[in-house]
Amino acid sequence: MKAVLETIAPNNAHSFDFITYALPRFNCPYHYHPEIELTAILAGDGHRLVGDNLTTFSNKDIVLLGPNLPHIYFCPPDFDAGPVGAAACVIRFDPALMLNGSLMTAPEFGAIRRLLKHSARGLSLPSVSASHILPKMLALRDADPVHRLLLLLDLLNEIATLPRLEPLASRTYKPMVDDVQSRRMEKICAIINEEFTHNLSIGSVAKRVHLSSAAFCRFFNKATGRTFVQFVNEMRIGHACRLLMETDATIAEIAFASGFENLANFNRRFQQFRKCAPREFRNKISASLNG
Repeated sequence: MKAVLETIAPNNAHSFDFITYALPRFNCPYHYHPEIELTAILAGDGHRLVGDNLTTFSNKDIVLLGPNLPHIYFCPPDFDAGPVGAAACVIRFDPALMLNGSLMTAPEFGAIRRLLKHSARGLSLPSVSASHILPKMLALRDADPVHRLLLLLDLLNEIATLPRLEPLASRTYKPMVDDVQSRRMEKICAIINEEFTHNLSIGSVAKRVHLSSAAFCRFFNKATGRTFVQFVNEMRIGHACRLLMETDATIAEIAFASGFENLANFNRRFQQFRKCAPREFRNKISASLNG
């Protein structure tokens, strides 16, 4: 799958960018850029696709994405949290800022160099780290220029020492770089995100992006590392998890609201992707929140 190259205007006042977004919902295209990006979700939830890694995200989700790694965030079709339902802060910088120059070759910066090298596949920070990483990110917003750069170094060093940084894209992932393919994949993502709770067939989606069913399957598998059915089921299970956590709906009601046509198939797929039954998942979440 080919992502859209996002061109970022240079900022002569700063060596890196600190950006905040406050939107009704996340609506950026599937894109990539040569800069390294650290993103923290301040509000909102949905699905995140990084390379060939599809997973859910929610408030205080933090990821570090390496150069030219395609990604997209999208909220569920029923997401409605008012005019500012989705918010994020983003730190973005040229890899050369941290990897070039004699100062950065000093042994004291070894952990940061290794972190940035490992960010090529994307790294998800452990959720427990948000309580101290997020304030450090937000502190950059109002700092004076010199202090701002020092704070960035301190932030990256802090992340480099975290345990259990989770790689996102697979080791074998290689992004596609054709503009036509990028626009096609973006359209497919939009269709799936808006309609995964309904009856989606390969043939119907393939027709809408002007491919035969066979060509569509080859294209989709190469782009995401999974079949169309697997991808849609992952979206549905992610949506079901949200409903299990946030509503009192019955398991059957959640299964049908997530796009599954029968309860048995829902239970099988939930077990496949979450390694537990839906009721067990709900009980674990409830226990963790009340414990």
